[in-house]
Amino acid sequence: MTMVGILLQLASIPIIDTPTKSGVSITSKYSSSFPLSHRVRREIAAGRSKLALNGYAKSASPVLAIRCELSCASFHGSEKEARLAPIVQLLQRETSGSSSHRGVLVHALSNAGGLHIVKLRRVLSRLHESMPATTSGPRIPTALVLDSAPSANLLSLAINIFAPDNPVMHMLSLPPLLVLYVIFSTTVRLSGYPPLLRELRETLNTPGLLPTVTPDTDPAATPRLYIYSDGDRVTPAHEVEAHIGEARARGFEVRVERFDRTSHVAHMREDPARYWRAVNRLWARASSTVPGSPALASL
Repeated sequence: MTMVGILLQLASIPIIDTPTKSGVSITSKYSSSFPLSHRVRREIAAGRSKLALNGYAKSASPVLAIRCELSCASFHGSEKEARLAPIVQLLQRETSGSSSHRGVLVHALSNAGGLHIVKLRRVLSRLHESMPATTSGPRIPTALVLDSAPSANLLSLAINIFAPDNPVMHMLSLPPLLVLYVIFSTTVRLSGYPPLLRELRETLNTPGLLPTVTPDTDPAATPRLYIYSDGDRVTPAHEVEAHIGEARARGFEVRVERFDRTSHVAHMREDPARYWRAVNRLWARASSTVPGSPALASL
């Protein structure tokens, strides 16, 4: 894989310790201070623990795994955006012409991964504004994988993630979850920020998704792959498909891999060959759109 892989995900996802050939370690950690339901914990563990190992661990290219707590994924803040500095430096190297990889694949897991993209876009936008127009380098292959994202209904998302599985406890948890939802939504609105998932969905359908990396006016230049399932209760299929329709209407080149009955981010575990075949095809397509690029057409 002659590119940089950026894996965006939540800290509570247990990814196996795996040093890649490039020497970049993808570490394992489970550290959530929020009471995730047992079902969601099972889905997270089952679906994601081998994702990096199976798909990227044998890569000779840098693979940067970005992790955060739920609070990091959910709130705005300059200090949290500053934590993305390693990604910015890596992207600058890729776009400067000094890198031997020359290509960027962003693989976002669930809504937390998507929210990382929102933060990264803010940082890159400020960098882009400070750069002279003549500093832009040649175009490089870029692609985006969205696994189990984006959701559309924040209240439904919170209930599916945090409400216990037991029917009685589930009903008892709804009033406090509703109160927390109202407090959070009001705080966001009074702070002048857009609703969380609305901003996520709108940002992902912005042509210049990563300023200084992706073209500002050509949405088709960064092909994308949606991986989702009709069995996902956290990010329902109809919410993903609505976003797919919006993306196509705006001119994005969209590929779709819809699984049957797999749970949230458990699609790779269900059929790893199918999963990584779809990712490989996406990257081959991205590479083919940039003639003369040194990036290989396979991972």
